[in-house]
Amino acid sequence: MANDFSFSHRGNNAVLAYQVGGHIYSARVRVPKYSAEFGVTATESHARDERAFYPHRRIHGHFFVTVECIHYNEFKQLMRWLQNYAARLLDTQTGKIAMPMHFAMASRNVNRLGILCEGISDHDNVGSMVFEVPLKFITLSVPNDPAIPMLYPQNTSEFQSPRVDPNISKTFYPMTGNTIVDSNIYDNLNKLDPTQVIDPGTSTNNDPTKPPGVTGRAI
Repeated sequence: MANDFSFSHRGNNAVLAYQVGGHIYSARVRVPKYSAEFGVTATESHARDERAFYPHRRIHGHFFVTVECIHYNEFKQLMRWLQNYAARLLDTQTGKIAMPMHFAMASRNVNRLGILCEGISDHDNVGSMVFEVPLKFITLSVPNDPAIPMLYPQNTSEFQSPRVDPNISKTFYPMTGNTIVDSNIYDNLNKLDPTQVIDPGTSTNNDPTKPPGVTGRAI
């Protein structure tokens, strides 16, 4: 079970936070770099010589946050906090909806909800005084962006395990009245008329230029 806690680094300018059972656990950190990806949902129609492009709306992709930690203790503190979040994210008892992480930077008017997908590590560099930790998030929501209608995690899609309907199975294996047994699919020479069986070794074809069973003079 995750041992959730909050912490604050001196000189912080951004905050990461997640919520569990009504409790908010935050990490106030120093962020020197932030970037975000954008995309466009669109369709295309093709012709022989030309092509038409129909854009529908702007969408958000990943966003990237670089956290700056001074000395190894701050780095380990951040990693423990991120590991607790990952444990909550993978906990099936928390709920069906993925637990988002809130990232906010007031000085840049940044406000995003996302899922951490890269950035947790465990290492130490000899002689290092500053650790730059790159974090990668999948964007779930951007509350201050009117182009994104998904404002709440409840609006995300949920995975539903497939259910097998016995009636649907008949569509793939249709019922039939045929009484063929698997052992009789191939020819069983013991059940055939011996007079009708042709032995390939007793062919009367003596012409080497023609395949067996073909009669006539070669050209």
